[in-house]
Amino acid sequence: MVDSYVVRYVGGPLDGRVDSVARPGPEPRPTVKHVHLHGGPKIVHHYDLHYAVEYGCEYRLRVEGEDESGDGDDGGGGCAG
Repeated sequence: MVDSYVVRYVGGPLDGRVDSVARPGPEPRPTVKHVHLHGGPKIVHHYDLHYAVEYGCEYRLRVEGEDESGDGDDGGGGCAG
């Protein structure tokens, strides 16, 4: 049996993206940085780890002005399923 998990992204350019990771690390990364390179300036989006009742862990787009602690839904932006 292979231990794998699903990573979901909510908001921004990765909205709706679902990745399957075959061998997760001991702890998921608290923040994922997505850099979009195109003909113009690079655009950087940050996604913070949250717990969602429906899916378990998901990365949500950080709203401008919001710090890494997230929106307070789980007390720290982490994922404790």
